[in-house]
Amino acid sequence: MMPAFIVLGVPFTILLLHMEQRYGTDPLPMNEPVLVRVEMNDPAQIEVNDQPGLKVTAPPLVVSGENTGYVRVELTEPKAFELNLTIGGEQVTKQLSADPNQTVFSPDRGSGIELLWIFTDEEPIAHPAVESIHVKYPAKDQDWVPFAMPWWVYWLLVASIAAVLLAKPLKVEL
Repeated sequence: MMPAFIVLGVPFTILLLHMEQRYGTDPLPMNEPVLVRVEMNDPAQIEVNDQPGLKVTAPPLVVSGENTGYVRVELTEPKAFELNLTIGGEQVTKQLSADPNQTVFSPDRGSGIELLWIFTDEEPIAHPAVESIHVKYPAKDQDWVPFAMPWWVYWLLVASIAAVLLAKPLKVEL
């Protein structure tokens, strides 16, 4: 089983990353603080401006020893926004969404080698001073099921039951 596990491990991992963005996350909450983390190569000044439906609730904070910046915003309308950050004099954007009708959310925007393990529908960051921008989206509320578990546990349970039920018709020994 190990060769099959190794060969199928990579495609299934990529599949699970795609499915996590669709079934594992909810939109950002409205009228609550949202923290945006900016990983930088060198500490730089971060500037961000209010826009209709998106307001900055605290001045940006840069932790120079960690080369990390934090921006706290609040979404006041149920729609998708593009957060415009000015870092070191250059413009960088990050998508934020409080739209309940949106099906895919992008918590990370990165550059370089990090693009191998994040899944995003945003373009890679071209700004040389910025490594990644991260927003923590809340876990999807699984209110249609009796137990609070991640979506993939239910998916694994259904797949296991299907395998047991199909084993005999397909003449597979377990």
